[in-house]
Amino acid sequence: MNKRILYGLAAILVTASCQTQEMLLSAPQDTDPGINGVMKEMIITAKTEGPSQDTRTSLVIESDNSTKVLWTPGDEIKVFSAGESAKFTAINTEPSRKAKFRGTVSMIFGEDEAGGEKDYVWGLYPYREDATYSEPDGAGVSRTAVITTTIPSVQEGKPGTFADNVATMIGRSEASLLISYKNAYSGVFVRFDRDDIVSVTLRGLHYERLAGTVKLGLDSNQLPYVKDFVSGEREITITDSVNGTFVPGENYFLITLPDVNLQEGYSLTVTRDDGMEATFNSLPEVNKFIRNEFRHFKNPLDTYIEDEGNIESGRSTGWHSSKPKDNEIWYRTLGGEEYSYATDGKTGNEVIENIAPNDNFGVGIIRFKNPVTKIDDNAFSRNSSSSTLTSVILPSSVETIGEEAFSGCSLLTDITWSDNLKSIQPNAFSSCGFDRISLPEGLEELCYDAFGGCVLTEVTLPSSIVKIGGGPEYDSSAPVGSPFSMCLRLQKFNGKFATPDNKALVAPFDRGSYMVGFASSGLERYQIPEVYGIAVNTCTNTKIKEFIFPECLTAIDDYAFGFCSYLTSLTLPASLGYIGSAAFYGCSKLESITLQSRSIPEPTTSGRTDFWCPLGRFFDSTNNCPIYVPSNLVEQYKTADIWTNYASRFVSM
Repeated sequence: MNKRILYGLAAILVTASCQTQEMLLSAPQDTDPGINGVMKEMIITAKTEGPSQDTRTSLVIESDNSTKVLWTPGDEIKVFSAGESAKFTAINTEPSRKAKFRGTVSMIFGEDEAGGEKDYVWGLYPYREDATYSEPDGAGVSRTAVITTTIPSVQEGKPGTFADNVATMIGRSEASLLISYKNAYSGVFVRFDRDDIVSVTLRGLHYERLAGTVKLGLDSNQLPYVKDFVSGEREITITDSVNGTFVPGENYFLITLPDVNLQEGYSLTVTRDDGMEATFNSLPEVNKFIRNEFRHFKNPLDTYIEDEGNIESGRSTGWHSSKPKDNEIWYRTLGGEEYSYATDGKTGNEVIENIAPNDNFGVGIIRFKNPVTKIDDNAFSRNSSSSTLTSVILPSSVETIGEEAFSGCSLLTDITWSDNLKSIQPNAFSSCGFDRISLPEGLEELCYDAFGGCVLTEVTLPSSIVKIGGGPEYDSSAPVGSPFSMCLRLQKFNGKFATPDNKALVAPFDRGSYMVGFASSGLERYQIPEVYGIAVNTCTNTKIKEFIFPECLTAIDDYAFGFCSYLTSLTLPASLGYIGSAAFYGCSKLESITLQSRSIPEPTTSGRTDFWCPLGRFFDSTNNCPIYVPSNLVEQYKTADIWTNYASRFVSM
């Protein structure tokens, strides 16, 4: 195959009618490709052309409503080529229609003599360090390749234009040295005449995903589309953090994903600087956000919110407090139906009124006789419509969320925490639909299985956490279990107790540090941190093929590694003194188990009674593989209480 090896980029062009940016690749005259290429710093020239320009990082709207794009100093793009990626930065000193970008990358582009296979060069605006590129059908030749990037759910507004680094575009080279960038967004823009607006929030009335981390690809027409979600956000909020409030008379843009079909329409919630807010619901026929199209609301406040006729017709709530009173819980459901609250008879909470979302502009209100300090055990999980709950706003008075309070609410993806929340009890949010959770400062206790079985990808713990993995009666000697058991999509932990690699939670207890959380997604091999013990359900059902255990490990609790069906071998350190019941139950692909301890580890149980955990049975359903032990202990293992279950499997090391 005859190929040219290139080391740079040259022009970027933008048009609005075709929604295209074109990037021309070229090498400077003095570039010597060499063998496999020698990296050199390159200059990219970017300019905008065409009769009607698309919006970018800087936008000018002319008197005839046409637009003009200006490159902003410091603009950054990311280029993917030849298995590499690189950042190029605009070096122009003022906004202009033509700019130069500086960066370094190795590029390969070419085709065989028959015009067959060729390597594609892909690009992304804006540059994101964590953005990745993958080619499922093979390096360099795939038309089904995807770029994984993030469209943020909180965007900083910029008067008269898009927020910086939000208006996502992707592109791919074709038959020539040319990349056509096309917009991967749609959205809404609003304009206000008043000067006290601090934020606007867009949400679909069916609570569709509008932003988040996505895999973007190009269809057969080379138009961007969302191929898959890594994590999704159900609402988008825009603020003006520079000015504090929106500048009167200026357009503000909320960027969302392309071709979002909002089945029930959408709402815009506008918040004033005094905390009051109002919500406008779109007409039923306004339900499709098409790529590169923006719906325009020039004055939603004057036109819809402050017009009593529209308030009566159900299109606007009028101004009201943005937070519930201490005796109220606000909520939304998928179909706008009423969601009943079940009291457990322990808290003294007494419901006196329940207003369905459909009767209150999409927001339901559960009103109590007195302020609510604890959400009752099973308060929402007992409801027959638990699968329809989508969001909850808690009053500031709530200090405790009870056991299984929201368990099984699989569509619950958004919660506004109480300012005074102190404790989240066992299974409070098990099997809920959160993509990411940032727990509030002030929270002190996070009990076992609090978020068990959720589809979480990222968790942030506050600095105030002091009790983690315990039960209602906290035992500081050791954890009862992981708060994030069976969260199989977890990729990252942040905040207190997170390890430097962000893959585990390690917390101190009287007996020593314990591993109480594991973000296993994407890993095949993992070095367990230096810990005394591993809590119940911490590593359950992961796809890890190999764990490397620290020499200081003393205890592995019940079901800690249950159903890790990808494990092929297991070597437990000599320091291990306790193995919990069913600790490795269901690790069905194990080919060998090695116990290096010079004494027989004692069986232990966590003391939990809420799930089946028979004493012993450490290695049941482990492929009947051999268990290697020190030669002087083989016969003792065969006759030791409980260990006799595996008498036929013990082999001398």
